[in-house]
Amino acid sequence: MVVVDKALAFVRSWLSEPDGTISNARICVVIVICFATGWMTALLSKVHGAVTVPELTAFVGQLGMYVSGICAALYGVNKFADAYKNRADREGPPPQQAGDPPAQQ
Repeated sequence: MVVVDKALAFVRSWLSEPDGTISNARICVVIVICFATGWMTALLSKVHGAVTVPELTAFVGQLGMYVSGICAALYGVNKFADAYKNRADREGPPPQQAGDPPAQQ
């Protein structure tokens, strides 16, 4: 059980941010990788024939570019959201304009 507990702790740390919150982008990356692996397995099992090395290399290369693009986009969106939130937290509420109702405290 110690090995299983350590493995679960490792997976939990891999899928969460340094502060311990779950990272949606990392979860989505795992889902995309699982989908791509299943897709490649389904395509190769459907062929039921000999696949040449250049065909397999081209397919894996294209699949790798697809998965990398999706993962990079998800990671970028997550980092942008964090940066936007940190900037908003640092700046505080916007200044009150003339004629605006008083802010609720």
